Order: sequence, then C-alpha cells, then structure tokens
Amino acid sequence: MKNRLLISASWCVTAFILAGGGVAGWRNHQAIARERAELERLEADASSGESLERGGRSRPSMQAREEVARDFARRLIKHWNEFPPKKEQGDEAVKGRLDLFIELDRLDSRQLKIVIAALRADVDLPEGERRTLVGLAINYLAHVDPSSVLEMAYSPEWRELLQGKLWGGGLVPSAIACLARKDLDGALAWLREHPEWNEKNMKRMLVEIVAKQDAKRALELADGDASLCYTLIVARPQSEWLSLLTAARQKAADASSTKGGKFRDTMLGSIASQLSEAGPAAAKGWLDQAALNEAEALAFLSGISNAQDDEHAGEWIEWAAARLPAEKISSDVWSIAWTWTKKDYKAAGEWLNQAAEGPVKQAVVKAYAEMVAYQDPEVAAQWAVTLPAGKERDRVLKRVRDEWKKKDEAAAAEFARKNGMGE
Repeated sequence: MKNRLLISASWCVTAFILAGGGVAGWRNHQAIARERAELERLEADASSGESLERGGRSRPSMQAREEVARDFARRLIKHWNEFPPKKEQGDEAVKGRLDLFIELDRLDSRQLKIVIAALRADVDLPEGERRTLVGLAINYLAHVDPSSVLEMAYSPEWRELLQGKLWGGGLVPSAIACLARKDLDGALAWLREHPEWNEKNMKRMLVEIVAKQDAKRALELADGDASLCYTLIVARPQSEWLSLLTAARQKAADASSTKGGKFRDTMLGSIASQLSEAGPAAAKGWLDQAALNEAEALAFLSGISNAQDDEHAGEWIEWAAARLPAEKISSDVWSIAWTWTKKDYKAAGEWLNQAAEGPVKQAVVKAYAEMVAYQDPEVAAQWAVTLPAGKERDRVLKRVRDEWKKKDEAAAAEFARKNGMGE
C-alpha cells in the first residue's frame, strides 16, 4: 500500500491538472499528505493483524466493499459532470476532486475493476472525459494488480477504448515496474513473452528497482551492460560501491567476456561522477580502499572529467598528475580545465599561477587560453605564448588571434606579427 500511495500520488496530481484543476489545487497538498499518512497508518495496522477500519470495526464484507465501489463510481461521474468551467472553479470544487482521488487510492483491485466497469458503461460522460477517467482508474489498478493491467494491454477492446495512448505512453512500463516489486521473475517472464517491450529503458527501470533491494540480483540482471552502471551506483550506498567494483573487476578478468572491461571502466566512471563534488580529500578513504591500478585510475579520471565539477577541478588535476603518466591524462586534464575555465576563469587562472611547470600545466594552459580568448584575448595571449613550440601551440595561437581580431584587428595583427603568424 505504501508504494502504491507514493506512486499513485503523482497520478492524482497529473490527472487533476489535465482535468482542469489548475494550480489552486496545490493549496490542498498538506491535507492530502495528512490523509496519506493516515492511510499508511491504517495499512500498517492491518498488516500487524489490527483492524483496518477506523473505530475498531471489523473489516467490511465483500458485498459491502463492492457497494462502496459502486457508490464511489456514481459520485465520481456526478462530480465530473458537474465540475465547473476553469474560470468558475473555487477551492471547494478543487478540494472535492482531490478528495475523490484520495478515495480512489483506497480501493482494492476488485473495487477498482467495478469502478472501471461503471465508468465504461456510463453514457452521460463525454467520450473524451470517459476515456480520461477510465485511464486514470486503470493506472491505479496497475499498482495493486499489475498482472490484470498487462492482460488488458493486449485486449483489443481496451486498446480501442483508450486509443492506444496510455499503452505506449507509460501504462505498460508502470505495470511492469509494479509487478517487478512484487514478483521480479514474473515481470521478467512477461517481458520474454513480449519482446517488443524488452527495451533498454525497461531493463534500466528493472535494474533500478531491483538494485534498491538486492545488489547481487541487480548485477545479474544488468549482465555486464555498461549503460546500467550508473543506475546501479546511484541505487546503492557508497559503502557498497567497492563490492560492485569487485564484481565488475571479475567480469573484466573473465577471458570469455568481451564487454567486461568496458563494464568495469564505466562503473568507475559512474563512481567518479558521484565522488567528484566532494573532492579528492573527501574521496581518499574510498580511493585508498579501491586501490585502483593505472588503467582503473584512468577510467576514474575520465568520469571526473565528464562530471564537469569546477569547485575541486584543480585538486582533481593535481590528484591525476601525482599518480598517472602526464601523456596519458592530457586529454582528460584539458577537458576538466576547459569546463573549469568556462565556469570560473579567475580560479583557473589563480591555479595556473602557482602550478608547477610540466605537461599537466601545459594541458591546462591550452584549455585556459582557448576558452579565455573569447572573453579576454590579451590575457589568453599571455598564456598561449608560454606553450612549447609545436602544432598544439600553433593551434592555440591561431585561436587567440582569430578571437582577438573580432575585438581589435590592430592588436591581433601585432600579436600575429610578433609570433610569426600570417594574418
């Protein structure tokens, strides 16, 4: 029930907005939160053997619960037919609609099916409104009885009623997600029977669901797919990243696996993206435990460069320079420095002023000069001329000259003359 409440709440809001409730409905969100908390309390009581009903009354009979569903359907249809135009909506009308959504969230699978049948049979609702309400109720059903909804997805009568919009727009994925939380093997079996739905996005969703419960099973489900590494990492706490990396290392060491190395490297890149904002000092504990070899450290650095964090950019560059060959990190260092300069060129310039001479500093100078050339070509020129002679220096000088020419042709011409460049 708790998962259903949390998930279906978004459907409440979405449906309400689509149905014309507007922003005013948000005034009632605190009341909804209180009601949701009460419903969760009642469900907890029920799971511990206590009474589900307020006041200690016994659970209603099946006949009584069916009548509750039929009464709810009548009130829902009446409300929908009488709901005022948008310009005339007041808080009471809005609250009434939100209250109905809360009631809808209380219904069990059998009750929801009764409501759906009543909505389908009603002849007074306009076709578009009827389709909207049926679709909403089916989405609630997906959270309590996903198997029924998956059966409906392949029924011609349901496809015709909803004109295929909800099937392709998220209902089947929603039902699969709910089924996976209850019965992962059942969800996987359904996908094997319907390969048209067995797409990468669906697999990512399942891995994310499973990873929050069982990292080992999630790894098996990922099956070495590097694109799922980030999903695995963000689903598990930092304390478990090392065990995930160990599993990835085992895949990389497996001679029969052609994608194991990529899986390990992408796993490291995903971990780096999460650690980048903390900086090397804060990440030291995890890095010491991981004991990365050179190839792994390069993959980790690639993740740092992709994360585009500027606050600790200089520290990460220094971390890389201290433990990796300069010729192997110049590309990533350039990328880090480029983004850093773009976001905070003053900080990057201050770092350059105190950095030791060498290939790493040169990589930063190239990125810095090329980026700053757009804003201040004179400053960029001062750094560009410090680069050693060669094709890279010539390329950076040309970029500075071309950008300077847009601002001051005479100064650009003088810069070109001093550096033996053509205009």
